[in-house]
Parts: sequence; C-alpha cells; structure tokens
Amino acid sequence: MKFDYIAEKGRRIEQFRQALAPMHKRTVNDVQDCCFLVIEERLVDQWTAPHLLASRVTEAVPATRTIGSLEVSTSSDPEIEGHLEEGLRTNNISRRFIQIIFLEHHFELDLPRPMLSAHEARLLIQRQSGFHFLGDRGDCTNLAGIIQRFRPLRKAYVHGDNLSAALDIAHIFFSLWHFPVDSRLFLSTFGERFCWETGKPLE
Repeated sequence: MKFDYIAEKGRRIEQFRQALAPMHKRTVNDVQDCCFLVIEERLVDQWTAPHLLASRVTEAVPATRTIGSLEVSTSSDPEIEGHLEEGLRTNNISRRFIQIIFLEHHFELDLPRPMLSAHEARLLIQRQSGFHFLGDRGDCTNLAGIIQRFRPLRKAYVHGDNLSAALDIAHIFFSLWHFPVDSRLFLSTFGERFCWETGKPLE
C-alpha cells in the first residue's frame, strides 16, 4: 500500500492534540500550579518531575552573556536582517525536544535555544505566527527564573486552542527539523508530585 503522507501527518497532529487536551484540567484542578509536557525524539535518562524542566533547559545551554533581542525584518525574505546572539544550536549532538508549560490562564510552547539553529529560528519566526524569544515583547512573567534566563523561543496559546499548538508541534518536528512523519517520539507530563505520562511512546 502506498504511504499516505497527508493522512499520516493528520493522524500525528491529532495525536499531539489529544496529548495536550487533559493538561488544563490537570493544571487547574489537580496541581493548582503550573504543569509541563515534553515531547522528545528519544529518552536519555529517567527523570523526576521536580527536576525535569531545569535539567532539560540547562543540560545543553552554555553559560553565556546576556542574550540580546532578535531584530526581525517585515519582508518575506528568509534571510532576516539583524543578528541572533549566543546560545543557539551549532551542531546536532543534543537530542531535540519541545516543552510546553501550562498556567492558569494560558499555555506556552517553549523551545530552548540549543534546540534551534539561527536559520531554523529565522524560519520559524517568519513562517509560524506568534513565535518570539521570551522577553522580546516584554512578556517575562513570574515563571521559573531559569526559563527567563535562557530566553527560549516561545509562543502562547489560550486554553482550549490545542489544535493550533498541535499544528505547530507537527510543523517543528516534521517540516522544520525534518523528522519522518511516522517517527517514534516520547511524551512526558508532570506537575509537582504528579507524573501522568513518563516516556510514553508516540508513534
């Protein structure tokens, strides 16, 4: 049977949407604080919920000077004027992952800087509306200081807009990072003492 790329991509988008669906309830009712969801290309270690986010953000981020703003051209040319400063990906050694933080009134997709090359960051900002480096729009909230310090590329969503987030996740993995659409990925979700999924295969 001929492989149907469009149908398979649609199935993966629905898979991501379903993974996101219970997280608002878990955040508001179960934890009553922020919760996290991580989708990654491979499992490296066994993680414990209280340390997962900090470990994942710091493991690949070098100690650098303060990261400046990204100047984005309004033209459609993929070569954006301005510059990206330190902290972005320069090799393919570290694994790829996407992390999402769920708060009381919204949720945010975060891409730590080592997940993206400068070229990938430019393409994502140009092609997918709403992405920007945390702090470039005056949006440093009272989240964990480590997230603000390393200025991930981020996008915020209103609760219930799981389809938009699922479409963005699919775009990052399958169009930006060029993973095969039928790749095996892994899902972990947690908040405080709760670990709902730990390295659950998504395939």
